[in-house]
Amino acid sequence: SPDRAAKPTAPGFPVRVEHKYGTTEIPAPPKRVVTLGYTDHETVLAFGIKPVGAVDWFQERPFGKWPWTNQRWGDHRPAIVGQREEYNLEKIAELKPDLIIAQYSAMREDQYDLLSKIAPTVAQSPRYPDYKAPWQEMTRMVGRALGQPERAEEMIGGVEARFAEVRRQHPEFSRQSLALVDTYKPGTFGAFSPQDAKPRFMTQLGFRPPA
Repeated sequence: SPDRAAKPTAPGFPVRVEHKYGTTEIPAPPKRVVTLGYTDHETVLAFGIKPVGAVDWFQERPFGKWPWTNQRWGDHRPAIVGQREEYNLEKIAELKPDLIIAQYSAMREDQYDLLSKIAPTVAQSPRYPDYKAPWQEMTRMVGRALGQPERAEEMIGGVEARFAEVRRQHPEFSRQSLALVDTYKPGTFGAFSPQDAKPRFMTQLGFRPPA
C-alpha cells in the first residue's frame, strides 16, 4: 500500500522467509519476539534479542531456563504463552509481538493461520519433518527472520569448530555407536531417530548411530 511504501525501512528489511506453510514477510527489525518452539528462545537469545513470550518445558523448567542463558536473560523473564503445541492465543496477542517464531515445533497449519493474524509468523522448516531439522537449519531460519543471516553463519561456524575440536581430542568416539533412549511410562522405552536433535548432537561429537 502507499502508506507502507512511505515508511522508512531498515537496511536488509523487509525480509522474506520461506517455511512449511508458505512465505512470511517481516517488514522491519523485530523487537518483540514470541518463540513457540521448545528451544527457539535460546536461538533468539544468541542473536541478542530477549523473547517477550515463550512456551513451557513440560512444566519442568519454565521457558527452559538453563544455566548458559541466565546472563543473557538478565532480569527479563518471558511470559509463558503455552505448553508444548497448546498455545494461548490471547496471551500472545496481549504481548503485541512483531514476530512469532516456531522452529523446534510441530505447529499445525490452522494454528499458523491464527497466529499470522497477530503478527508475522515463521513456521518450521519446509525441508524437514517436524522436530527433524538440524540445529544449523533452525539457526539459519531464525537468522533470516531477524535480519541477521551473516551472524547466523558466524555462530554456526563457531559451534561446528567446537564439535570438530572434540572429535580431534576424542578419536575413540568414532569407534563407538550410541543410541539415545527415553522412557515415557514404566517399562516402555523408545529410541530417538538419528535425525532428532539429541542424536545429531552425539553424532557431531563423533559417535555412530546404531544400525
